[in-house]
Amino acid sequence: MSQVTCGRLREVLLIAVGVVLVVTGQWVWAAEPDAPATRTPRAVQMGENCDLAVTAPADMTVGGSIDPAVTGFPTVVAGCKPCRVGYSDTVTPGKCPQARTISRTWTVTDAVGQGRTCIQKITVQDTIPPVVTCPADVHFECDQIGDYGQATATDNLDPQPVVTYRDTVVFYRCPYEYTLVRTWTATDDCDNSASCDQTITIEDSTPPV
Repeated sequence: MSQVTCGRLREVLLIAVGVVLVVTGQWVWAAEPDAPATRTPRAVQMGENCDLAVTAPADMTVGGSIDPAVTGFPTVVAGCKPCRVGYSDTVTPGKCPQARTISRTWTVTDAVGQGRTCIQKITVQDTIPPVVTCPADVHFECDQIGDYGQATATDNLDPQPVVTYRDTVVFYRCPYEYTLVRTWTATDDCDNSASCDQTITIEDSTPPV
């Protein structure tokens, strides 16, 4: 729950002994000039109703965070302040683990118990491919072949993208001397992928004895 300030249905400012009295809907609020309005023991209930109206934030599609700081908060108009705002989410799974549709129900309640709800639709799509980093190019003598290295990958949503590779021979002189390009590919759960190339060179530069 987060505290927000409702808008005012109407205001009448009265100056009396350095105190600002704000008539807002059903209540009179008192505060020092330029200070936040606070209810005091002198607050009295008025006869008219401070109507509460709530508008949901716009529906949106995101590729990551669904925090309200990203997806937005409802707009609250009028109402007897202060208001309390909260939400609950109903999640419908999508075509892959990171994709889903969220029906976010916002609930706003003001100081006199008036409550309103509104619904926001949030679509979460994973369209961002992983970031794949190839190992360095390597060069070996044919009788001293070492480790080619391993590509690494990260993804904005999938904690463990799958890394595979495919080799293409681009130069061949003999069974002991060749160059190949190893294409490393990282794929996340939603089939987004990215690739990078590593060059592996094997030489036979040692003459027979």
